[in-house]
Amino acid sequence: MTTPVSSIRKSPSIVTPLAQPSFLNSVGAMWWRNLKVWMAHFWPSMTGSFAQPLLFLFAFGFGLGAVIDQMGNTSYLVYVLPGIVANAVFFQASFEGSISAFSRFHLQKTYNAILAAPVSLFEILVAEAVWAATKALVSGIAVLIVGLAIGAIPHPMMVIAVIPYIFLCCLSFATFSLFIMAYAKGYEFFSYFFTFWVTPAFLFCGVFFEVDRFPEWVQYIAWSIPMTQMIHVIRPMLIAPETLELSTATLYTVYVVVFGVVSLWLAHRQLSKRLFDK
Repeated sequence: MTTPVSSIRKSPSIVTPLAQPSFLNSVGAMWWRNLKVWMAHFWPSMTGSFAQPLLFLFAFGFGLGAVIDQMGNTSYLVYVLPGIVANAVFFQASFEGSISAFSRFHLQKTYNAILAAPVSLFEILVAEAVWAATKALVSGIAVLIVGLAIGAIPHPMMVIAVIPYIFLCCLSFATFSLFIMAYAKGYEFFSYFFTFWVTPAFLFCGVFFEVDRFPEWVQYIAWSIPMTQMIHVIRPMLIAPETLELSTATLYTVYVVVFGVVSLWLAHRQLSKRLFDK
């Protein structure tokens, strides 16, 4: 006897599987979710994103610049601005990829909720990195706008060319922060991260002075942090584009990309163990 079609449609054992969203749709949806949460706290967040790098710019650019005056063939204000841009995006990407991401993972259990949908852990981590890079880029653009306003960028049109490179570096900074976050058991853990990673980058990666002014062992530390490579690309791009060698810029860019990819892979491996008990 043939089973009626109507009974098949009503059978509870037959379930239509959820359509698997594309990689870009999954990442975009999570990025949009983070944006909506951020917009609910827009002004306090923007104060931190804009105020701190601008205070550094004016304090060191004008304050220390009055003492140093010249750095090579350029004024110290012009020299230090690319370093302030790099530090601003480095700090913001590091903070968002570590403490903020840890809050979503550990405290709010957002990762567990998202994984109930047809979304993979890798897509979550990519979305986190893109979101952290987006927030960091906002801070960097803020400093660039002020630099344009005060005449501290000799080649204003190069700002358009430097923004994609800054975003690429932000992705690398963010993925390393996610790698650190994957090992954190509590917020106290990030004291090590900011003390031994973020602070040395601020002091030794060429924000205020050339890296070769430091002892050789400090230079090795500085060049291991990708912010050093970033500064050595965006500084000549904004000050004297003709002095930037393509081979050097390519080498620095490859390092930044490889650093970010390896960090993302390590973060995914560690979080897989923690979430799925592998």
